[in-house]
Amino acid sequence: MEAENLKVYDTNIAQEIIDLKNADLALRDELLKSGQLNDGYSEAMRELHNSNAKTLNVIIDNIGYPTIDKGTQFDWYENGNLAPNLFDNLTKVNIRRQLIGLKSLEEQINIMQT
Repeated sequence: MEAENLKVYDTNIAQEIIDLKNADLALRDELLKSGQLNDGYSEAMRELHNSNAKTLNVIIDNIGYPTIDKGTQFDWYENGNLAPNLFDNLTKVNIRRQLIGLKSLEEQINIMQT
């Protein structure tokens, strides 16, 4: 993906997650005002949470879930070269790296090997 496309992709995903949060807060406020918030887990809230979870699963399937074990780690190989350990998908790795403010994997490899 081009850098511009990554920014649009990132912005769209960020906005989608913000929208999920806002929908949750709006429903919570509505339930609070109607006196239903303390009546157990409402069916409307359950439906919204299930819908949000499905959306988040799609996002995670598309870009991965950034965790420590999915972070790009480098190691020294017998030939003396420093190289990244195995990773899932270069495009997904670069998207995750950009989302947390890191350079692309290609740029980082170049920096670490020079």
